[in-house]
Amino acid sequence: ATMFQGPLGSQIALTWRDQDTGNVQRATLTRVIDFSAILSAFAGSVFADGVVTGRMLDSGIGYIRVSSFAMEVSDADRLFEQALQDLIDAQAGGIILDLRGNSGGLLGLAMAMAGRFFPDYQRLLDLYYADGTGDFAYRGFVEILAGEPYYDGPVAVLVDAMTGSAGDIFAYAMRQNDNAIIVGHTPS
Repeated sequence: ATMFQGPLGSQIALTWRDQDTGNVQRATLTRVIDFSAILSAFAGSVFADGVVTGRMLDSGIGYIRVSSFAMEVSDADRLFEQALQDLIDAQAGGIILDLRGNSGGLLGLAMAMAGRFFPDYQRLLDLYYADGTGDFAYRGFVEILAGEPYYDGPVAVLVDAMTGSAGDIFAYAMRQNDNAIIVGHTPS
């Protein structure tokens, strides 16, 4: 996220290569205040119980809603762990993870939640940033650490145009090793 910081109203040009087709794609973003992310971050710390909710649907499929990754990590992770464990104990026939409207937040929290669907450690991606000279410099990497409870049944991740940042990377992580299908329309 720090790579996108700058003065309000200024623009940043993005260039990337589509992993599947190899096509180069470009986009220009204008820096604005994202009030929804600010409100999500604030609400997450005040209304912690609403950030992660889960229940068993009448169909026998488990449903977990994650409205934000922007709150105190241990609280959100504990809520997610409990919701997932409850659905495992109830023998859910599958899990729906609803990230619609989740504008992101803490990447570490997103990866901790994703880790509950991976049996082992997995290095997900490497991060690079534009160094101002037209080159890219290595910034670090994103990893998934396996966590408990572990769930290896069918998973669907719901996304929409408001799913962003850590939510996008969560969806990308869940696509690895065919862990989940992604349902919805978004740049994810």
